[in-house]
Amino acid sequence: MSGLSSPSSLLTASASSTGINVYSLLKIGIGATGLILPAFATSTTTPFKFAARGQLRASKPTANTVSPPAGSATEGALAVRLTAARDVVIGLLMRDTTAAVVVRALQADVVISILDILSAGAGYIEGTLSKELALSTAGFAGSFLAYGLWLLNA
Repeated sequence: MSGLSSPSSLLTASASSTGINVYSLLKIGIGATGLILPAFATSTTTPFKFAARGQLRASKPTANTVSPPAGSATEGALAVRLTAARDVVIGLLMRDTTAAVVVRALQADVVISILDILSAGAGYIEGTLSKELALSTAGFAGSFLAYGLWLLNA
């Protein structure tokens, strides 16, 4: 039995799988980039600067810009950093040679991806996340979810 008829078959993996090694390096790389360069992922016009949509350069923080509005680049940078921190840790756990640790890391990654998708939807419904940020967060989480489930089922 495999697939959805037997949930336990979705929760097994081979620790020495090439797919898991590639996935762990991908998670570490994306996570490190998100921690070090969040503006690269969130800026629309000038990489490495927090420019608002339509501006050519970033402005200095003022009393009106300290609390970023939904959809702003600084809001996106925070979301990227929070997600990136988890990705680095999960990716490092997947580098372990013990099969049980790798399986648990993949299981945790699947649960995290589901929670990210639900959180992005809730944030959009509440109005605390812009449509663009909610869709991009859910899209990345969905791709990680699909690949994680594929690895666990392989």
